[in-house]
Amino acid sequence: MIQAAMLGRMFKRLSKIDFRCVLFVVFVALLFFAWANRFIQDDAFISFRYARNLAEGNGLVWNYGERLEGYTNFLWTLAMAIPHYLKHDPVTFSFFMGMAFFALTLAFTYKLAVSLLESHWLGILTLVLLGTNYSFSCYATGGLETQMQTAFFVIAVYLAVGSMKQGSFKVGRTLFLSLISALAVLTRPDSALPVAVWLGVGGYLILREKSNRKVALLFALIGPIVVIIGAWVFWKIGYYGEVLPNTFYAKASSITSPIRGLKYVYAFFSSYWLFVFPLLVIAAAKNMNSRLAMPAVVTLVWLAYVVKVGGDFMEFRFIVPVMPFIFVLIVWVSCVFIKQKAVQVALVALVLSGSLQYMTVGRTFYQTGLNENGISTIPEQYEYVIGRNGQPGWIEMGLALREALPKGSKVLIGVTPAGAIPYYSELQSLDMLGINDHWVARYGTVIGDYPGHQRLATVDYMLKRRVNLVINHPLLIGPGETAREYIPHFFRRILHGGETLKSIPAGSRMLEIPLHGGYRLLVLYLVPSREVDDAIAKHGWPVWRF
Repeated sequence: MIQAAMLGRMFKRLSKIDFRCVLFVVFVALLFFAWANRFIQDDAFISFRYARNLAEGNGLVWNYGERLEGYTNFLWTLAMAIPHYLKHDPVTFSFFMGMAFFALTLAFTYKLAVSLLESHWLGILTLVLLGTNYSFSCYATGGLETQMQTAFFVIAVYLAVGSMKQGSFKVGRTLFLSLISALAVLTRPDSALPVAVWLGVGGYLILREKSNRKVALLFALIGPIVVIIGAWVFWKIGYYGEVLPNTFYAKASSITSPIRGLKYVYAFFSSYWLFVFPLLVIAAAKNMNSRLAMPAVVTLVWLAYVVKVGGDFMEFRFIVPVMPFIFVLIVWVSCVFIKQKAVQVALVALVLSGSLQYMTVGRTFYQTGLNENGISTIPEQYEYVIGRNGQPGWIEMGLALREALPKGSKVLIGVTPAGAIPYYSELQSLDMLGINDHWVARYGTVIGDYPGHQRLATVDYMLKRRVNLVINHPLLIGPGETAREYIPHFFRRILHGGETLKSIPAGSRMLEIPLHGGYRLLVLYLVPSREVDDAIAKHGWPVWRF
């Protein structure tokens, strides 16, 4: 009773405040919070490498002369060519572009919430709960297309729900919905799943209308997306020779684990103390109107897809595109479906407490569990790239290679993290996990069901490709340590599928590439190269036989 009275007094005070002032403060605060959480992840540099090659006139390729679609974010990659063309830092550019789409997401999430919940204050509450979620806030940046895709999802659902609310579709609004849907698919092909939901519902409702505009409306709904996506597919066939990106063969067509996918989704809801809300939404499903069912169905379809592909190795990145809908549903079930004020307060407090605990102590507490499920936390992703605890990161490793083996070198390196090291080294590279390699994606040795890490290049294939330096997953030798301590561990990482040390040609050696602070990068010198020999002599790289 006391809590209900307090809530009543709070709403009475809020009713005297212009909600637009509160909305502005909340909006700006969430933007600052996202900026404070900015980070960059290794996979972003894959897009940057494609974009740089495009800007420099070498085509939309990862390696010169190899036409392969090793990205799943066409529109984002095209945008990343802008800073390369202008000779600006792509990381900073990606931050500002991500923040711009983050602002769009917040704006249309608010509009969607107000439309569905019929309350400006509940719209603001939705923003607060969404924007204070640590994972969602972090992925305002990251260097990938995550927030671009999320913005297009929210805009499209808002347009579809708006047409449903009006009871009829308008040609202009329908054209815009189709265009946004096309942009979503260009951003990530898997957007086709939720796109099919809202376009399918839209087509059904248009056919039910008693109007002589059915043909025009259907054309407006289907025409733009068919023309745009059709032209894109036609270009892909001509340029790459395939419709599906190479990433499909490296990930979705390889071994995937729905069990791992379920654990991924469960980890999100449990980490943020949201596990009770799916149950409440299911219990309240009969009370949903058709408009509220739209974001619910989109969320269900998307989460089913995430489960099918085995989740992701990045902390809740695949959940982000539907998080706005998740929090709209949370606010609906907490503050509209449930009528008891005390319960409403408790549920809202649960969401805020879950976000707060995860952002402070929870990330440390849950990190072990996430790692056990093959999920790399956001701080870990960032530290891999920039370094941690005084250790060099992958950016420094790439720069060290570029300094020793300048651009234009014919040296071919083999890596599993295909982002920062290939990007900064500017060397031709073999993606040992197959994301950017046709053969490995289809025929590489199966090493597990870890998303994006299911296959690995064989030693025989690396010899055929004449890979000079095999980095694999970077292995650092610390100050005062010797390479001999790490050589067995290095080979355990690259020898799979019956391969043994006998698979390595006689005469191959291990190299130590010096980095800052006395650290060295351990590398297998597989195929001889005059340029590598010159670098060994010039820089005094230690050489080990095994």
